[in-house]
Amino acid sequence: MKKLNRAFALFMALCMASSMFACAGESDGSADTDIVTTNAAETSPEETEDTRVYPDLPTDVTFNGEDFKFLHWEVLSWNDNNSKDLYAEAEIGDTINDAVYRRNVAIEDQYGVKFSVDYKGHDVVINDYNKIITSNDSPYDVIFPRLTDSTSFVAQGYYYNLKNLPYINFENPWWDQKSVQDLSIDNKLFMVASDITIIDKDATAAMIFNKQMVLDYNLPDMYELVNTGKWTLDVMLDATKGVAGDIDGNSVIDQNDRYGIIGQLDFSMSAFTGAGARFATKDEDDLPVYTFYNEKNIAICEKILDIMYDKENFFNAHLWESTTADSNDMFANNQGLYKWIRLDDVTRLRQTETEFGIIPTPKYEESQEEYYSTISVHTCGLITIPVIYDKPEKAGLILEALAAESKYTLQPAYYDIALKTKGARDDESAAMLDIIVNQRVYDFGDIFGFGDFASTWLQLTRSGNQDIASLYEKNEKKINKAIDKLVEKVTELD
Repeated sequence: MKKLNRAFALFMALCMASSMFACAGESDGSADTDIVTTNAAETSPEETEDTRVYPDLPTDVTFNGEDFKFLHWEVLSWNDNNSKDLYAEAEIGDTINDAVYRRNVAIEDQYGVKFSVDYKGHDVVINDYNKIITSNDSPYDVIFPRLTDSTSFVAQGYYYNLKNLPYINFENPWWDQKSVQDLSIDNKLFMVASDITIIDKDATAAMIFNKQMVLDYNLPDMYELVNTGKWTLDVMLDATKGVAGDIDGNSVIDQNDRYGIIGQLDFSMSAFTGAGARFATKDEDDLPVYTFYNEKNIAICEKILDIMYDKENFFNAHLWESTTADSNDMFANNQGLYKWIRLDDVTRLRQTETEFGIIPTPKYEESQEEYYSTISVHTCGLITIPVIYDKPEKAGLILEALAAESKYTLQPAYYDIALKTKGARDDESAAMLDIIVNQRVYDFGDIFGFGDFASTWLQLTRSGNQDIASLYEKNEKKINKAIDKLVEKVTELD
């Protein structure tokens, strides 16, 4: 268990003006009966009513030094992919670390709590969740399971309906509105993304391009293509013509050669979402409906398979797992015009000499109104609270306060400094990040994996099989059964 170093005084970060600001909402609850009066944290001179939105929360309460405990999943071997947004021991001169530290100290001092966090293997977190529900006692206030591991708990009734928490106003700008809209079911919300974390932002898919290769091959301005709505899968393919080549001259196309696109299996999911397609949507009653099987979605899938099955133009890193090939290294070595990424790749690639630009996942066709970015269920974790949790006033107040403070400390540090200033190499890429982050999608069918069909589609892209219709027909009954089970259970919950 890690605990905050209290030797440092409160320092409020410079607030960042944002077009996403909105008016704060009304409180819908009251504090615990055992809280006592204290003074609110002072506002930094730079933070004014003209630029900062404040939560509608009481400023005269304290929890008397009570712990506020997080449990967060991790994969030990992933290192950089793991959470770095909940806890910091002290300020050390690192942008993200120091923002997390200042944010936590601000809320600790204002409300008299002590933040602590346990990081455990993603499978251990799931086992612990089961034990918590069985024992009817939770040592944690908030738990972040890995998204792909955790959705079965919704049907089991393990999660607290977050809309029942006092103090939280999910219309406030520090709550990810896409997650609120996309992840609700029967107008209940069991998991949500917020400005408290950056791991969900890091899990967002995008594309990058090699700037020098764009010049060498006399290709169009990539940013202009995006801004004029012309950045499509076909345009991407057209640009790759003549790019791929046998660099080492051994007549074998392998990890040592040049490709039009460098990616992996996950490109299939990102391209599907980017094309405006969804595995599942919701009806007028906010209940899931499987919408994968239609003529347009099949055409989109066929286009994606055509791209990924062209092994001389598309490098699929998952097909080369037995080698020492590293897709980031390949891109840094100018072996790809385009590369599929998650945003956490940006901070790794910024250490390279290769000049690159960041752009969203392509559309399917120009008439599509928006670009869309998928969220990885494998690298993301969202806020959940065990259904047996017995201090909703505490959780609601602290989460709302922490999310609001994060908007003006952690998010500017991550978004404007770590990504825009250090990661992105130009102003245009910074503007592209706005498009990518603002149009994120939480596909209900991908996240809940009804009948494991989304995963089946993902794995199909390594097989050479292109019979999408037969694949769906084989799984249709299993898909519908899974949806019916989820709906039946959730509609019974409070």
